[in-house]
Amino acid sequence: MDYGLTHDIDTRIRPLLTGNKCVAWIGSGLSKVLKYPSWKDAIDAMCGACGVPPVIPSHLKVGRFADVMMDTAQKCKQTNATAYAQVVHDLFVADTYSARSSVDYLVQLPFAGYITTNLDHSLERAVRRVAHGEPSAYAYPRLPIAFMFREPKPIYHIHGAASHDYSKPFVMSRAEYDDAYHSPALTSFLEQLLTEFDIVFVGCSLDEPDLEAVFERIHPLIKRLGGLSPSTVPSLGPSRQVIVPAKTLPVSKARGGRGPTISARDTRAEQDEDNRFAALGIGTIRYVADERHTAVDEIFEYLYRSNGGTTDYTIRAEYV
Repeated sequence: MDYGLTHDIDTRIRPLLTGNKCVAWIGSGLSKVLKYPSWKDAIDAMCGACGVPPVIPSHLKVGRFADVMMDTAQKCKQTNATAYAQVVHDLFVADTYSARSSVDYLVQLPFAGYITTNLDHSLERAVRRVAHGEPSAYAYPRLPIAFMFREPKPIYHIHGAASHDYSKPFVMSRAEYDDAYHSPALTSFLEQLLTEFDIVFVGCSLDEPDLEAVFERIHPLIKRLGGLSPSTVPSLGPSRQVIVPAKTLPVSKARGGRGPTISARDTRAEQDEDNRFAALGIGTIRYVADERHTAVDEIFEYLYRSNGGTTDYTIRAEYV
């Protein structure tokens, strides 16, 4: 890691891990390398199974990505609800027999718990792999936040979890988002989480409208109560930090455009994204990404080594 990234991790992430009130929020970015489908790939598979025309690139140029995905999923569910549920569960319940060091390090760091919008069980498998026991995992609509203080540290699938039981709920279509984000089960959980816990986001874009609305509603309250500062660790109020890749522009080398393509930082796009996160009370930490985003693995290995390279994970044979 370069000096700037190391400094950000040392000053904005490591202090959060000492207070026992910091949770990790894991998005789909970590699951892609584990061979689970992206949101769009899942929607494409869903369209094929339900007989719905797939999303075409022009739709993504004129509409917000999350809106297009949710609306397409809604069409699939309305067309063939049985195939819709089956394909989603089958895509994410499977064991891809892939591992990622960042996930293994994550579950051994002193986070109070783990939040994920992912339907797959890669976090649970990491616990079994490195701690040789069963995690405590909970899925929407059962999200008991009081268990955050128990051992083993809980994993919360706030959009549901894939299952061999196709009747289990998950959140992917427009109506499912509307129902979930107006349900006491999820809204109460998120309100308590955002007002009481420090959060480190990784592999997240947080661009779903319903999720953004929760942050926008809670952020002013936190500012009034504690004076949250998104760019530093505040003395009062929770801190929220997101680890995201640098945005780049393809730039051709000189000599008449010949030679390999190199990348330059897209500072305007980064500033726009920084501003969007800041409006939600979230500070931004950026790393330079390669195809596998190996810098994320390096970040969590660094945190793990800095924490003494030992796990505080207690094993209890329970899976809920």
